[in-house]
Amino acid sequence: MIFSGSCITASWILAAAIAIIPSFNLGYFGDEFYGNNGVCLPLQIHDPFSKGWQYSMVVFCGINSLAFGFITYAYISMFITISRSKLGLRSSQQQQDRTIAKRFAFIVVTDMLCWVPIIVIKILSISGNLIAFKNNYLTLYKDFF
Repeated sequence: MIFSGSCITASWILAAAIAIIPSFNLGYFGDEFYGNNGVCLPLQIHDPFSKGWQYSMVVFCGINSLAFGFITYAYISMFITISRSKLGLRSSQQQQDRTIAKRFAFIVVTDMLCWVPIIVIKILSISGNLIAFKNNYLTLYKDFF
């Protein structure tokens, strides 16, 4: 119990540090790291190589991809463990297993729906695609030069 509480506390402290570090005047992040778009996320999709782009890339693509992979692995592992522990039980347990699987899948899919678009947009902007909002729609323009 103490170990899990320590891990959760350390995770929150690390997340807060990752978010707060760009607000210090270090020069690496420039003046508008958080303020360069309307959602206050440092995606830098209009100028993908502006100050602090590597930090933004690591946070949004690296850490979020690792976190999504871990969440997927953890829920699949939990489901397999639950299923194996009920092998000798009656078939009424199959309905409960399906319910648990649906809940786990819902958690993983909603996490994916939140973060995959951000990761894809960041990768597209870094790879040379011009991303613009036109008539409230996201538009991608390929730079062929």
